[in-house]
Amino acid sequence: MLWSTTQSHPDAARRTIRDPLRAALSPGCVTIPDMTGSKGEHVIEHLEAQRRFRLSVDGAEAAVLDYLERPGVRDVTHTYADPRFRGTGAASELVQRVFDDTRARGLKIVPSCPYIPVWVSRHPDEKDLIAR
Repeated sequence: MLWSTTQSHPDAARRTIRDPLRAALSPGCVTIPDMTGSKGEHVIEHLEAQRRFRLSVDGAEAAVLDYLERPGVRDVTHTYADPRFRGTGAASELVQRVFDDTRARGLKIVPSCPYIPVWVSRHPDEKDLIAR
């Protein structure tokens, strides 16, 4: 994996990734190729202090996902996409990265947010991450 590091946020180092789309997300900020039809730079930040993941497109906040962590699980409590980015796949892109990060950390997902079961129904290969 190739990473370049710069400062992006007081709570997270910025890392630019040049690797396959489903590379595991580490804490910090990741630039990924455009998957949503929204042109521009896509940056995902993991703001651990706020228990939040944030997707920005060209510096504009496109989507956020909030969570709580308990032993062995990440409880996804809220997902929001800015109206300008709804229907572009921004929320789906963000949720995929959260699932990748959760898998890499050996955790399971508790789907408290109603969007998560809908997303999983469209991505059945991710069902194994849902806590039973």
